[in-house]
Amino acid sequence: RREQGVDVYDDRNREWRDIVIRKRSSGPGVGKPSARSLQLFGMCSYDVDGFREFVSSRGFRDLFDLDEAAVEDLRSDEDALLAFAFRFLKQVLFGEGTIPLRSGARERRVAQRRETWRERREAETRRWRDSVEEARYGDPE
Repeated sequence: RREQGVDVYDDRNREWRDIVIRKRSSGPGVGKPSARSLQLFGMCSYDVDGFREFVSSRGFRDLFDLDEAAVEDLRSDEDALLAFAFRFLKQVLFGEGTIPLRSGARERRVAQRRETWRERREAETRRWRDSVEEARYGDPE
């Protein structure tokens, strides 16, 4: 296997398989992953180009404290990117904090999401009010 270069693939597959087994061994009711976690799992496992784009995104770089040289390494080295994808999955799925966060980044992200949710609720309320008024009084046009 070593002479044929398969051992490198075995190592990568072993690490991915360990993540899957670890998650399954938790049981179905323990730590059920969110829809977003499942999306990230799919991207990290099967969409290397998508993960590379994700790691290069402004939102990712605003949240995680990686220097530009590390990000450039992830953009150009598939092996480094795959190893990082496994670290990222362990952080997302199991809470392992091996990828440092920028100071205050989590709080900013939570505040930003709350604002987005508030804006969506307000828009839904406006649509509901408009539909009620249309039902009562007819189309204003």
